[in-house]
Amino acid sequence: MAALRAYLKRNGLLILASLLLAVLVWKYVNDELTETRVVDARLVLDVPPGLTLAAPVQPTVRAVLRATSRNLARLEQVTAHYKLPNRAGPIEVALRSGDFALPAGVEMSELPDRFFVDLEHLERKTVLVRVVTTGQPATGYVVSGVPGAEPAEVDISGRKETIESVKEVRTQAVDLGGKNKPFTKDVQLVAPPEVRCRSELVLVFVDIGVEPVIREVVGVDVKVLVPSGFDTRVRAEPALIAVKLRGDPAVLTGLASNPREILAVADLSGLVKPLKPEGQEVPVRLVLPPGVSLAPGAAAPKVRVHLSEK
Repeated sequence: MAALRAYLKRNGLLILASLLLAVLVWKYVNDELTETRVVDARLVLDVPPGLTLAAPVQPTVRAVLRATSRNLARLEQVTAHYKLPNRAGPIEVALRSGDFALPAGVEMSELPDRFFVDLEHLERKTVLVRVVTTGQPATGYVVSGVPGAEPAEVDISGRKETIESVKEVRTQAVDLGGKNKPFTKDVQLVAPPEVRCRSELVLVFVDIGVEPVIREVVGVDVKVLVPSGFDTRVRAEPALIAVKLRGDPAVLTGLASNPREILAVADLSGLVKPLKPEGQEVPVRLVLPPGVSLAPGAAAPKVRVHLSEK
């Protein structure tokens, strides 16, 4: 043991250097050894314009690559691109080495098996855009009307049997949460599977306003339009009417305090002969401020008009 210790003491550094050199040589030789690896390469088919695949195609193809261990260890996703011919019908796909995007030092050892795809002519049609919303506006506010899109229609394309049943293309959901005023937004379209959409984005516009209320406004003065040749002594029963309206709370409050802002007209300007003694019932036409209308279910007001000939 004493002799071994003395030997290691004299030659320890030399032995350590020899071992390190042996490891480095082994690693170099091992890295430079050529080997093969089976990979699933991503398949990208270039379809000519005006044609489409009649059925889905496998997303990957299996190939065998050859390279040094070092190069194979660095290998990432392999992609195969194949340009399909410009004709409809069955097409045989025979991938070649040049169709694969391989890094330097990596080569093809075994090509994938051949396979067939079927091409058919692309059909086109125009469909409506439907705006999809989610969430609710702020308290006291509502969406006025139906949210719209510009353009309101888009062109789609795909296989005939695929697009025949497509009547509309929807947008991604537009969030209305907490909104209290109108807004516009560019929104992505979401086409059904296997359907191509010519436009990817549409401009969505949503009209949000104060939640309307229903209120009865009383004391609205009715004006009567009469033809020339008749006495201007006109009597309408009733002379003042009440109308039930729907609209902005602030606007309706103003109308309730000043009903003269509402124009109410009973039009007899087309009369060609005198009225009967009991008068004539005439519908009243209302001219209301913007955003105000008759309340749902409320009947249009009528008055009975009496007038005499000169």
